[in-house]
Amino acid sequence: MSEEYSFPTLEEIDSVGWESAVSSAELPICHKFSRIFFDQFRAHQDQKEIVPAKVYRFLGQISSMSLDAGSVDSPLGPAMVTTTGRTTDVGDFDDVALSTIQGLMGKATIPALRARLGDIVWIRKKDHGGAMVAAVAYLEEFKMLDALNKWVWAITNLERGFSLARILGSKNPLFQDYVDFILNRLTELQNSCDDAFCARLLSMLVEQRSGDAKVLAQIAESIGTRLEQAASDFLARQYFDIAVSCFEWAKEDENARRIKRLKGDSLVRLAEKCVSNGQGYFSATHHLAVGIECLRQGRDEADRIQRLHKMLLDWQSKSLDEMQTHTHETNVSEMIEIAQKNVSGKSLQGAVFAMAMGHNPIDTEALRKRVLNQIDEFPMASIFDVTMMDSDGRVVANKQSVFNASEEHKEAAIEAEMFHQAAQIDWSLRSQAYIDVSRRQIWIEHRPTHKDLEFLVLQNPFIAPGHEALFLKGIVCGFRGEFDIAAHLLVPQIEESIRYVLRRAGHVTSKLDAKLIQQQRLLGTLLGMPETVEIFGKNHVFELRGLLCEKFGYDLRNKLAHGFLTYNACWGADVINLWWLVLRFLCIPLRVQDGNPGEEGASKPDTDPEA
Repeated sequence: MSEEYSFPTLEEIDSVGWESAVSSAELPICHKFSRIFFDQFRAHQDQKEIVPAKVYRFLGQISSMSLDAGSVDSPLGPAMVTTTGRTTDVGDFDDVALSTIQGLMGKATIPALRARLGDIVWIRKKDHGGAMVAAVAYLEEFKMLDALNKWVWAITNLERGFSLARILGSKNPLFQDYVDFILNRLTELQNSCDDAFCARLLSMLVEQRSGDAKVLAQIAESIGTRLEQAASDFLARQYFDIAVSCFEWAKEDENARRIKRLKGDSLVRLAEKCVSNGQGYFSATHHLAVGIECLRQGRDEADRIQRLHKMLLDWQSKSLDEMQTHTHETNVSEMIEIAQKNVSGKSLQGAVFAMAMGHNPIDTEALRKRVLNQIDEFPMASIFDVTMMDSDGRVVANKQSVFNASEEHKEAAIEAEMFHQAAQIDWSLRSQAYIDVSRRQIWIEHRPTHKDLEFLVLQNPFIAPGHEALFLKGIVCGFRGEFDIAAHLLVPQIEESIRYVLRRAGHVTSKLDAKLIQQQRLLGTLLGMPETVEIFGKNHVFELRGLLCEKFGYDLRNKLAHGFLTYNACWGADVINLWWLVLRFLCIPLRVQDGNPGEEGASKPDTDPEA
């Protein structure tokens, strides 16, 4: 930071009428305040007015941070993270600035700013006084926004305040104030709520284990049933998920399974509606696959699950006709514009699905033809053997010349060149001109949280039970631009997901050695199995191999597992593409016919709904 715009003192802040500057804000929230503060900073900067400029810059930094109530480690963080930098983080304030913030906390009268100041003091200094100020102010702020029917702008703040109140103690009157307020609002809205407001309120009580679980389950079920009857299918399923959590909390497993069947029935009806109203089989197969998983977990009739499985396989075959490939020459600026338009102006769910499905995986046949044409046109480029070295100069792979190799080695050399070109050209371009552009646009428009993206992981047939939270956090971190965290969460999880999908399809994923020890097959072996290609498709398997395992690709799994992946490398094309590929798998149904996951190698489809 330059000396000219160092952090201001409390006296300098007091000399500026800063609270009046935000009286014209559209809403009394930090997000709106930050724009005004930075506008004031630039105006005073232009006039060479140093003290007001650095005061407004300081206040803009404080109010611009993004609040993620679901994050334990970083509830306040940068609003934007890029490969070259980031905006203000809560760790940027030095001890002098923290003292100023603590002093300002006692003087601020605007609830949103008082909450932000108190939260910073709590996060950085673990001062319980700061936590108390923040928790009280967050509740006050939310009540103001709720009265204006603008709850959506401050619901995350209410969640954060509730968490702070819990930290201060569940017997503290402030914690009970939160519980009473939420229960009162649920009672008032139970028969009229037609949005996600009650879902967020219910989720807070479930997370804090406050209230009567059975009563909360009944509220969630009644709202979900009413919304489904009103054709609000997506919202209804959110409430069904909450009802399941409440019944499981109350240890009423049969009721939890009953609600899962309700959700499954809802998804099956939605899938049938997609086919009947002309939306196509591709959308229908996604809903049907998740619906089948819900019915399976809900222990629905085995015969019905089998009938639906057969319907899924039939629809998946028909959906292939809808997945046409269109190619044309374009420049990068056009690709960026198309990527932005593809996700702009949509709901969060619509934008996420558009991003996942708006770009096809590499067409391996076309790539192979391209490589062979280049060998024919430029034979000198392929006449010599090729050695690949890592950043330390160590030889990690060799590729034979296609001209003096046996047929077997020639095929391996062609495939190695396919991975090399994909890594250097296709995946690099896709990460920059499509994935990152789409991700940024979705973040700007929606700023998705863990709660917002739960629909991607709940009852998803790609995710083994118990792994949902890891996938969810990895996907959320990707949208936030925190690819260092996303990489370390998602790369190890993919391997187990592939095993899970294969086991459910009745295939063996382990091997028995001479000492009768049963070891799981590693990722490279799993991706080489013809059953994996049958389920995931050869193009998706090529991407997984090239991104994770192949030396002439990115070899990301090996680099990450052995500590070769540097911090800056976490924002490379390999991690970004892998993140997008996982997102794509969460959005598309896989061609899986259930086997018995409890017995590897079962050759017949599973007929036991409990399996």
